[in-house]
Amino acid sequence: MKKILLVSLLLSATLHLFAQAPQQFSFQGVARDSAGKVIANTTVSLRLTIHEALPGGVNVYQETHKPLTSNGGIFTVSVGTGNDKSGNISDIKWSAGSFFLQVELDAAGGTNYVDLGATQLLSVPYALHAAQADKWKDGDPIVQSGEVSKGGILDNLGTGPKLIWYPRRAAFRAGYVNDDSWDDSKIGAYSTAFGSNTRAEGNNSMAFGQNTKANGIASFAVGTGSQANNTGSLATGLESIASGAYSFASGKKTIASEIYSFSTGMLTQSQAWASFVTGVSTISKSYGGTVVGIANDIQDNPGFYSSAPNDRIFQIGNGDIDADNNAINRKNALTVLKNGNIGIGGNVLSPGFILDIGARPRIRHNPSSPNGTTAGVFFDDSNGSPEGFIGMKSNSEIGLWNADKWLFWMDSIGNAHILGTNYNTSDRRLKRNFSSLSNSLTKLTDLNGYHYFWKDSTLDQSLQTGLIAQEVEAIFPELVKTDEKGFKSVNYTGLIPHLIESVKELDKKYQEVKSENEALKVALKRVDKLEAALNKLAPNTNEVSQTSVK
Repeated sequence: MKKILLVSLLLSATLHLFAQAPQQFSFQGVARDSAGKVIANTTVSLRLTIHEALPGGVNVYQETHKPLTSNGGIFTVSVGTGNDKSGNISDIKWSAGSFFLQVELDAAGGTNYVDLGATQLLSVPYALHAAQADKWKDGDPIVQSGEVSKGGILDNLGTGPKLIWYPRRAAFRAGYVNDDSWDDSKIGAYSTAFGSNTRAEGNNSMAFGQNTKANGIASFAVGTGSQANNTGSLATGLESIASGAYSFASGKKTIASEIYSFSTGMLTQSQAWASFVTGVSTISKSYGGTVVGIANDIQDNPGFYSSAPNDRIFQIGNGDIDADNNAINRKNALTVLKNGNIGIGGNVLSPGFILDIGARPRIRHNPSSPNGTTAGVFFDDSNGSPEGFIGMKSNSEIGLWNADKWLFWMDSIGNAHILGTNYNTSDRRLKRNFSSLSNSLTKLTDLNGYHYFWKDSTLDQSLQTGLIAQEVEAIFPELVKTDEKGFKSVNYTGLIPHLIESVKELDKKYQEVKSENEALKVALKRVDKLEAALNKLAPNTNEVSQTSVK
């Protein structure tokens, strides 16, 4: 049998650009005999085998051809279009390593193949790997297949713009990278990252923007420098951090650090389970608590994972911040506790009542009400009926309403009106250190009553009657009070006991005078009787006198 020499010239590789055409590359050679003479115009048999990694490595593809040599002994075949195929040339992962083409020939055109050796495939067949790019055509779908945790491992990418589909992790990357964010160890399974230095390290995670990190399972980070570090967490904006499981952080430098927590705005923090915070420099520390506004008070120490009756459940902050939006004076406009108590004002952080107000409230008149409702507050009875009312009786009167009538009211000039009787508490059992009043009459006689008019034009300008507090104070100091401005007032009711004692003293004097008068009357009667008796004796005396004279 003649010895056959084969010179295999890998002259070209042709990719068929039609979607339905098989993948293939051209192989050309010259058949010569042992003397170097070409085998011209002869049909020969070829068997071509592709081995992976080594010349005798795993057989990944095999086929046969029967080409007709030319006058110069040249033959050309298209590898991938032969007969008796074993394997599929389109399944070869050309980028996975080295491949070798083994050539066997039967110059007689039969199946008695002679092994002519194996030659490493260099760059031309690898154009088949570039066939993937042929799929990126307008109007055509793009499909890349692979198996998770199998296939090639992503090499160190270096820096620069990148577009990566990583079948081993079923992950996608597009954008720019100049760090290790897109290295194999930083890519989560089924993850996606777009932008500049974005990192989707958690499984099923997504990161978009610049320097964002989606480190938790099924986490999502978008923006600039935002981080979603726990399962199901979501971070958006500028340097926001969602580190609690299923937490949400959005805005500028916000932090949601506990499970189910929610933080949005600027420099806000939700530090407890299921807490919610929004605004500027606000912090929510209580379980299920909500904080809104600016720089709320944070002096409380609630439980992060459970709640107590005195924990704050809702706050509105109205504190002060600096030019960088950092809190410099924290305070609250409103504080609501879990027990339902509501505190209004910065000094009511632990309200002790259902409504605890730290300053003067105002209740406005409602001119749009059908009845022209005046400002005030209603009070229910035990049956839930609003029977009591305290408020404006008219534009110039404030009073107390009960049982369908005004019982007490005061007008704008200080005049008070009461419907009924005024009773002052005076039970002996409530008093101690008793002492009797003395010299009440003498003291009262030292007081002077006056008519006068008020200087204040807002007070009643009609003629007034009363005492002077300074004069009363000199005699009855216990009946005069001096306010913080130095003005004095008189307890007129306190004069009544002195009036009573004075009346008693006058009555005593009256009784004494009366007794003396009765005695005088008796004496006068006796005088009258004596005078009458004397008058009767007078005529007889005259007669005796006359007789004696005769």
